[in-house]
Amino acid sequence: MAADSESFYFPHEVVTEILLKLPAKSLIRFTVVCKSWYSLITSFPFISAHFAQTPQSDTIFVRRYDSSCNREHYSLFEDSKNRPFYLNFTSELHFPFNCPLGYFRIVGSCNGILCLSDDLFGELRSLILWNPSIQKFITLPMPSINPQSPHMFVFGFGADLRESDDYKLVRLVYRKNDDVLYNDPPEIEIYSINSGVWRRVIGVEIKHFIVEFMWSQVFVNGNVHWIAYDLVANGGDLRSLVMTFSIADEVFGEIMLPDALVGVIATNLSIMLFEESLVVVKYEREIDGASCEVWVMKQYGVLESWSRLYRINLVAGMEKIVGFRNNGEVLFSTRSNDLVSYDPNSGRNRGLRIQGSSRSFYAQNYTESLILLKGNSVVSAVVASYVCSGFGADLPETDDFKLVKLVYHMNDGFVYSGPPEIEIYSINSGVWRRVVGVEIKNCMVKFLSPQAFVNGVVHWIASDVVVNGGDLWSLVKTCSIADEVFGEIMLPDALVGVTTTNLSIMLFEESLAVVKYGSEIGGDSCEVWVMKQYGVLESWSRLYHINLVAGTDKVVGFRNNGEVLFSTRRNDLSSYDPNSGRNTSLGIQGISSLFYVQNYRESLILFDRNNANSDGFLGGMEVYGLNE
Repeated sequence: MAADSESFYFPHEVVTEILLKLPAKSLIRFTVVCKSWYSLITSFPFISAHFAQTPQSDTIFVRRYDSSCNREHYSLFEDSKNRPFYLNFTSELHFPFNCPLGYFRIVGSCNGILCLSDDLFGELRSLILWNPSIQKFITLPMPSINPQSPHMFVFGFGADLRESDDYKLVRLVYRKNDDVLYNDPPEIEIYSINSGVWRRVIGVEIKHFIVEFMWSQVFVNGNVHWIAYDLVANGGDLRSLVMTFSIADEVFGEIMLPDALVGVIATNLSIMLFEESLVVVKYEREIDGASCEVWVMKQYGVLESWSRLYRINLVAGMEKIVGFRNNGEVLFSTRSNDLVSYDPNSGRNRGLRIQGSSRSFYAQNYTESLILLKGNSVVSAVVASYVCSGFGADLPETDDFKLVKLVYHMNDGFVYSGPPEIEIYSINSGVWRRVVGVEIKNCMVKFLSPQAFVNGVVHWIASDVVVNGGDLWSLVKTCSIADEVFGEIMLPDALVGVTTTNLSIMLFEESLAVVKYGSEIGGDSCEVWVMKQYGVLESWSRLYHINLVAGTDKVVGFRNNGEVLFSTRRNDLSSYDPNSGRNTSLGIQGISSLFYVQNYRESLILFDRNNANSDGFLGGMEVYGLNE
């Protein structure tokens, strides 16, 4: 037996060399063979060596968002060099996270790792590092710099493999002044996977600014790169440039753009990678049509090496460059919400039959790795959260206005991990205050729920779990602004069993109203229910039943003459007479889901406070409700 055992012995070096040649998924399975293999495969030297030996693949990683089912899709495609206008689908990746407001921002990708940020509308809800090839992730702690005054922030993500086998996320926070401009240098903090904490950077003064919301970054040559702008010292004009950040040295720098791009407004520039070289895309809108130019820096850091690769007329609905293919074609998103492949040589383009929201497309060459192997497996960790807010006044007692914030945390599958965290902001105090000891059990306020403030109380549509049957039922969740006490108002039997996504709350002549939407055999319709006596369940009464015809979509408000204001699928506002059934367009255009209508009475409230755009509370507040 001893001889047989010795005949099967392989030196450690040989085992290592064999394992280094295996794909990541096989190595995941082999970690359970024995302790020594687990220690080897999960060690940083092995993970780094494995990635270094993994050949550059012809695989393209594509993210798209399907608005019809509110779902992000992450897929791998084989990018064939010899087959123009063709991407061969290889696999759909399991995406275990949910972004309540649509889809995650992909901050960047590096060595098989994606950095995901849920920060739509400028409020950060979650940060995740995810390795899709091995289904491992890390949920990062929330950053420490969170000004209460209006501000914006940008991220940069990259690797420091040269010095410490570490991955870092840098965050720049710009504060706005009275004119909603960024005159002051940003505050800076850095997160390191090795340390596991955010660390503030002191003594670094950055004079460049980055475009709000539309920013993007690329990581190459150990540096993060953003499109930025600053003021020219002599003339006071804006100039565009590339701002850099060295992940290893944690030093900021800049790369100048060619003369043809320096004077272009930063919002018309985008930064990308083309065959591991830095690329800047310039977009132009002209009378005779739109176009874009692709500029590549052929020798990194050398200003003279900038070269215009090509100029492309944006025809057939082509909108933004999403990525570059190995066969030289360019991937474009289109206004018709699909992905097309464009050949710069022939000028031809063809749809790839990949559908998704135009701005959600993300395409990048992808190579699998073992990085984050010791991260969390994709199981029920908290991966996202959403905020529901309410706004109201406590005038009889304190002459105060307050904002209530409920923060719901979720794990994968939109499963709520517990009662919400509660914070309250008071204008009189000027600070946020966490509410401790109040537990809202089994109650989920409807996501993106509007609110109605009446009788000193904020009201939301919410759902609860029926104790006996375990079914969800709908109700109205309340919060008294003066007492800061939560309560509930029951709905009539006709509304209790309706899912919260089909209910909306508003005011009708200072009374609480709930609108129920539904689909019937004859078409879509809505019902308007009014609580005629506040707080009395029996006073709920159905006011109207309205068939949603002629493109009418959602009830926006009620007029003094009894007519109902509707948004429409044509993105305009119409007035509907419930008595005659007539519908009249008001000639007011806007995005259907963003219409907001409310009776308004002017007042002197806030007269002795800062202007709305200053560092005061209201400068950065979204419209959650309206008070006198």
